[in-house]
Amino acid sequence: MVCLSKTLFALLAILIFAQVSYCQNTNLNKSDSSDTLLANKLYHQADSLQTIAAYDSSVVYYKKAAIIYKQTQIWDNHVKCLSGIGWSYLKKRNANDAETALNYALKIGLEKLDSNHTRIARVYNNLGALYDLNGTYNKALRFYNKSLAIRMRASGENHSDVAACYNNMGQVYNHLGNFDKTEQLYQKASTVWKNNLGEEHTYVGVIYFNMGNLYSDKGNLEKAMNLYKASLEIFKKNFEEDHPKFANVYISMGLVHAAQGDYFAAIDLYEKALSIYRNKFGETHYTNAFCYNNIANTFYQRALHEKAMEFYLKALNILTESLGEDHPYIATTYSNLGAVNSEMGNYDKAIEYYNKGFNLQLKTFEEKHPSIAKCYENLGNAYGKKHDYKQGIKYFTKALSINSDLFGKYHKEVNHAYVGLGNIYYNLEDLDKAAAYFHKAIQAVVYDFTEENIYISPMLNHIVSKVDLMLAIEKKAETLYEKWESTN
Repeated sequence: MVCLSKTLFALLAILIFAQVSYCQNTNLNKSDSSDTLLANKLYHQADSLQTIAAYDSSVVYYKKAAIIYKQTQIWDNHVKCLSGIGWSYLKKRNANDAETALNYALKIGLEKLDSNHTRIARVYNNLGALYDLNGTYNKALRFYNKSLAIRMRASGENHSDVAACYNNMGQVYNHLGNFDKTEQLYQKASTVWKNNLGEEHTYVGVIYFNMGNLYSDKGNLEKAMNLYKASLEIFKKNFEEDHPKFANVYISMGLVHAAQGDYFAAIDLYEKALSIYRNKFGETHYTNAFCYNNIANTFYQRALHEKAMEFYLKALNILTESLGEDHPYIATTYSNLGAVNSEMGNYDKAIEYYNKGFNLQLKTFEEKHPSIAKCYENLGNAYGKKHDYKQGIKYFTKALSINSDLFGKYHKEVNHAYVGLGNIYYNLEDLDKAAAYFHKAIQAVVYDFTEENIYISPMLNHIVSKVDLMLAIEKKAETLYEKWESTN
């Protein structure tokens, strides 16, 4: 099983759609002083730059505004600028600078404002987004809950700010594989936003998009597609059709078509997204690379490896040109290049690319992060195909340890590690161990299936991932057949 990175877009979607930092009272404090009017102008310029993804420039303007607000002792606006700086760093996936900026914003906020001030709730929200991105999910939930508590005290449980917290917490639970909790929180956010803002508000479109991602992760592709279409209809009523929000939805719809094997429809949607990104951001903007990666994935899935390589390299060139050689977005493209080289039998080259991606991920994430586990899984696959089974077992075991600690027993990533170990022991002709690992892979994607007898299969309900379950059952059946045949 090749651990091809599904899409760079998933990383982007977390920040564009899922982490809504909605605040209904966004007006800056009013003052007639020329200094404060200048600060307000600088702040709004920073906000506009952040909206169009000009993050470095936005930081410059936030800092200029923050200095004036500090001098005039308008502390809530000062904290808002500091939080904006942290958010811009976060959108660039510059986790270290984001954490420094947001912790400083929190320190100043707690010193100068009431601890229940809504500006502090916004800082807590942004820290939650940071730790969600870093894979420290319990910490993310802790900060989102702090933001939620302040907003509920300030505005009541039916306020749109509270709905933003529900949405963001739902994203974390989705990462943890707790789909029921995710859906519950998304539904709460949807209800509040519909009641407060109307059925056709952009935030209702956002929640439909997020729920589409949830159902896609659950394998319910038809429902996912219906939700994506519903989000598109709302966006059409709020934005011109060349807005980047449409591109984001087109990519997710393309992923559904690709999962269904309709690769030509997927490519059409990726190209629509690419056209929007090009028109909005130019030829060399990093968002174009997301499209090229996904187009390459469709060629990869059709075993057109040379064509896949061409588009992965296009993506790599854009990312390195626009973001520099050490940006963490590049790690996913390295992983994809590793996967296609592995399929072509270039195992040493695959390992080289996987290690490049791994080294970049380590600069951004802690050791216990899903992206680090995915790197180990990729390396395990490459070494397994190279018949270096000792190294393969080592890396799959590392991946299993991280994923089990992060997600618990029931998660598709835990399943993937068990399948990888099963494959290696199958190739080693240790069929007993192989069958045992494939059985554990089945247990990882069926809630409460604790039967240890490998000859018993689960009832097909309470399933985490149907696709992964079917693969694990197929692998176990093949192994048991081989075992039976060898004794008869």
